[in-house]
Amino acid sequence: MIGLEAIEAIEQAATPGPWHRAAYGNSRQGVDAKEDPVIEPSRYLSRADADFIARARTDVPALIQEVKDLRERLFAPEGMNFHSFDNIRNIADPIERGRQAGDLLLDEIKALRVDVPKNKESEK
Repeated sequence: MIGLEAIEAIEQAATPGPWHRAAYGNSRQGVDAKEDPVIEPSRYLSRADADFIARARTDVPALIQEVKDLRERLFAPEGMNFHSFDNIRNIADPIERGRQAGDLLLDEIKALRVDVPKNKESEK
């Protein structure tokens, strides 16, 4: 799983947002928070990159919260503890074994089928 705690720590240590792309003339882009530069203007930073970096300041915290919410819903439905892959495997293994047993049973049934020759008198 993704280490959300590490991502969240980095996010919280960053300059508070929101951030926005700042254009300095025609060829230099930067990223500012309010009026303070977060990334100094550079001709090497494209508009798209500056927009992406600026959006990340608000998008990353939203994504962290979304992942937390989804984990809570997916890994702990109705109070069950699914935080470990072993717990998930313990539930999935019997299902798979049942499927395999069903397949074996079908194979056995098919093997028992015998072509019964048709009675020539019943064809008349």
